[in-house]
Amino acid sequence: MEIKTGKIRCKFSFGFFALLAVYMLLDSNGFGLFMLLGVVIHEFGHWAVLYSCGGCLERIEFAPYGIRMEKRGFLSYQQETAVYAAGICANGIALLICFALKKAEGFAIVNLLLAVFNLLPVGRLDGGVLLRLAVCRAGYGQYADTVSAAFAFLLLLPLFCAAFWLAARGNLSLLMTGFYLLGAQMFSKDSF
Repeated sequence: MEIKTGKIRCKFSFGFFALLAVYMLLDSNGFGLFMLLGVVIHEFGHWAVLYSCGGCLERIEFAPYGIRMEKRGFLSYQQETAVYAAGICANGIALLICFALKKAEGFAIVNLLLAVFNLLPVGRLDGGVLLRLAVCRAGYGQYADTVSAAFAFLLLLPLFCAAFWLAARGNLSLLMTGFYLLGAQMFSKDSF
């Protein structure tokens, strides 16, 4: 399903709704709504800084692997860095507000997890894009994909070892996370 709001095209895949429904059904802790709100805060951080830098959001795709935004317009390395770091910073600010108010521990945990997860230097996660931007900014743009793949390998190898160890004991969550990260690395594209 695709809708257009103003100049922005929004696409919702069937897989997105299916995964969301399964997650909400299996959500025994009640973190589902906190997670959705944390993701909205994260993506709003990207969007707000993109517009403040003069960029324009062209398309948003809601898919099972995450939310993907495509921008229009040229941004400098500093502006790109600010846009990609903004989602992590938005979750950090939400986390600090939760601590300051001494309320919503579940929401604080979700924001912490989203910030840390998106900092991982893998694929199209914010950390992976920030790593490639840093390599390009240092003048080694031709090696950006190689450096990104090396960091991802160094992160994913021990993660998969631990995931298979846990899976043998009945816990599949880290294994599913590892496959998500592997997919993020293999199918990374220039978007945030």
